[in-house]
Parts: sequence; structure tokens; C-alpha cells
Amino acid sequence: QPADLGFTDPPKEVPPIIGVEEGKPNEVDVVHLGGSPSGPTAAKVVAAAGSGAGVKLFSYNIDNGTRLPVLLAQTGPFAGKDVKLHALSPKLSPKLEVAPFVAGVRRDDHNLWLTSWQVFDDGAFKQFDTRGYGANADVHVEAYAMAHRVLDDGNFQVVTPVRTSADKLRIITWKVERDSGKISGRNDSGDWGKPASDAEPSIAHLDGNLYVVSYRNDSGEMATRYWEVNAQGTPLDAGGMVSGIDHYG
Repeated sequence: QPADLGFTDPPKEVPPIIGVEEGKPNEVDVVHLGGSPSGPTAAKVVAAAGSGAGVKLFSYNIDNGTRLPVLLAQTGPFAGKDVKLHALSPKLSPKLEVAPFVAGVRRDDHNLWLTSWQVFDDGAFKQFDTRGYGANADVHVEAYAMAHRVLDDGNFQVVTPVRTSADKLRIITWKVERDSGKISGRNDSGDWGKPASDAEPSIAHLDGNLYVVSYRNDSGEMATRYWEVNAQGTPLDAGGMVSGIDHYG
């Protein structure tokens, strides 16, 4: 990239991770937890690096002058792949607080595991709770996505569409307690949809109880379903449509 745009080449050496001497990252995810480089609360960013067998988390500030990330702390390795990070922030936030977050991974036990975390001013991590879904329901989780909303009691509702090895989708709901970080499994929609065998679902919280899930179906089209999820975490199919246009254009 042109030097006058401030781009620089990446370092030539890749640091080893994940408890394996030469383990190198082959997947990453990044989440902004709050704050800003020039604001009263320093920006906090968390990056996850995974080797395909394990994951480490890294916390950063953003330097106010250079706008470059400054590494603060890292976790030890934990097992899993397909790592996703999701900040549990309010819908409207002045970014004056650093939000807690959940990290999702899939493991070789075929479960989806969610873990709740908090990052402090010095970048140190605190792990609160971990809960899994899959094996107990005789389900192999192959892909997933995450969305959330803040409930009236201040706790968080997390909703995860998952694609299973049976080439079906399910809506799984969880509650994360704001103060303790405790994760509770709430409800499971059961099988629905006809996703492609390699489909990656996506989800967004729209407003109130309403979430929208999109995925590529087994005909190569984009399918969209709406779901009502009440405060108790019960998912109700609220209808949807197929685009009628091939997903690839």
C-alpha cells in the first residue's frame, strides 16, 4: 500500500501460540469493547487467535497519538476452533464503559461452547463462566453465529443460530447475568430450515423481541427468517422468505 496512507508491512515472524511450540494462527476475530483513543475511557480491543485446535485472547489499547494498538495482556490457551467474539454492549452506548463479552468456540466434542469474560483497565482478563450446547441434545454443531440484546432486568439474552451435521438449523438461546457473568442455557427451537451443507448462518437483533437470521439454503439462495424471542428465551418462528436470487449473484 502507498506509504503516505500509513500502511506498513506485517512483521516477518509470526509468534507461536496455543501451547504448541510452532503453533501459528489460522483464524482470528476482533471485538471493540468500548472507549476511544482520545476519550475519558481508553479504547479496549480484544483479538482472538486460533490454531484450529486452541485459542488465545489478546487485549489492546489504541494509542491516542499514533492510533496503533498497544498489547496489554493475553490469556492462556483454551481448546476450540471457529472462534467468535461478541461484545455484550447496550443498544445505544456512549462507549464510556468497557463491555463484557462472550467468546464462542466449537470443540471436537461437537459442542458449541460460550465463555463470558471481562477486561479491566490494565488489560487483564477475568473469565466468569462456560456453558456448552450440542452433545446433550444429540446434536453436532457445525457452524454458528451470535447476537444479543439487553433484557429489562439488565441481564443479557444471547441467541445463536447453529447449523448441525444433519443439515438443519436450530435457534439456541442463553442468558448471561450482568453482575456474575453466569451463563444459563434457555431454549432450543428444534430442527428447522434446509441450509446448504456448508452454510454459515448470520443473525442480527432488530428491536424488542425480534431477531433476523439469514443463511444460504440447499438451492443456493439466500433465505431469511424472523424469530420472536421473549424474555424467557423462547424462540417463535415469525416467518420469512427466500430471495429468489442465486446467492452468488
